[in-house]
Amino acid sequence: SDFSIICLSATLSIQTRRNRCVFNSTDPKDIELIASWYYNKMEVNRFTSSAGKFVGYTEYGVKNADFWNNGPFLNTMRAEKERFCQHNIGIWYSNVLSKSVQPTVRLHSSTPSSGHHPAMLVCSANLCNGSVQRTQLGFDSCLTHHPCPV
Repeated sequence: SDFSIICLSATLSIQTRRNRCVFNSTDPKDIELIASWYYNKMEVNRFTSSAGKFVGYTEYGVKNADFWNNGPFLNTMRAEKERFCQHNIGIWYSNVLSKSVQPTVRLHSSTPSSGHHPAMLVCSANLCNGSVQRTQLGFDSCLTHHPCPV
């Protein structure tokens, strides 16, 4: 994706922009450009080709969105889907998307051979490269700290 970083050294603030193309085929109607602007890791603005406009998520972002939605930058971003996404979609589709495989996930209860827990919750994920990842949780473990690897 397009990625830019601007460092403002006086206060060590970091501004970044990230473009993403979301697609499930090479058909242009199935492609969406999502461009996000971040300031110190917080998303302040987003442009999506499906909405065709900017949205602000902070007070500063709302001001940017209003300015950009009423100026020439809006047309620049509307053309960005064709320039950035559609221009590269054939390469991405043939090398990445067409080779993607849905992982399979299995969750089951197991009795451990030793330990203090009477039962274990086992999450297994078969990933697209053929490797198997497993996470075992005791009955008192917190699931939010040990998510299943997907």
